Amino acid sequence: RGYLLDEPANYREWALGAYRAGWPLALHAIGDAAIDLALDLIDEAQERYGRLGAPCRIEHFGIARPDQVERAGGLGIAVTPQAGFIGPIGDQMADRVGPDRESWLYRGRSVVDAGILLAGSSDLPVADNNLRRGMQSAVDRLTDSGRPLGPDEAITPEEALRTHTEWAARATGQIADKGTLERGKLADFAVFSASPLTAPDIAALDVVATVLGGELSHDARP
Repeated sequence: RGYLLDEPANYREWALGAYRAGWPLALHAIGDAAIDLALDLIDEAQERYGRLGAPCRIEHFGIARPDQVERAGGLGIAVTPQAGFIGPIGDQMADRVGPDRESWLYRGRSVVDAGILLAGSSDLPVADNNLRRGMQSAVDRLTDSGRPLGPDEAITPEEALRTHTEWAARATGQIADKGTLERGKLADFAVFSASPLTAPDIAALDVVATVLGGELSHDARP
């Protein structure tokens, strides 16, 4: 069982005010009751003032019922569940919510199939920022004990990569400048020791270089 940190009426006042001023909403909601409120606020904001250039999004979307996934897809929002949680705290989460709701935890496949933008997130500084570990968890859905957590929610390695590149840029309204390697976009990217599309373990890949603004900002090559 979770709880709201304030009254729904206050959230409504703040959210509608921010959206009316031109800001897309990014609402923190982990449990399904909080997700219901977040979806209600986004729905009302978009109905009143139209959709903005960047999508609204829900941070975490941690335990989402099937009807909420369908509704989120219809609203055209983005969500940022943390696949990296599956390894270190997946067993604990599954034990807390029980077998009937276990498959709702930190979804992937059903989110993509519903037409929702699935953006990657590490939840730094609450968790570590090893995005490669999170990408691998999105693909294999294994807890640290080896227990599958919602295996039907697994996504492909390519989709896992897109959650931290193209789809993340779309979710934040920055796809014109970043998210894909194209002429005219920012030359910001990382170089891995092997392809995350074919590596047996994405988490084991090394970051051998990073480029920021077309200049090397890290170089671990021999």
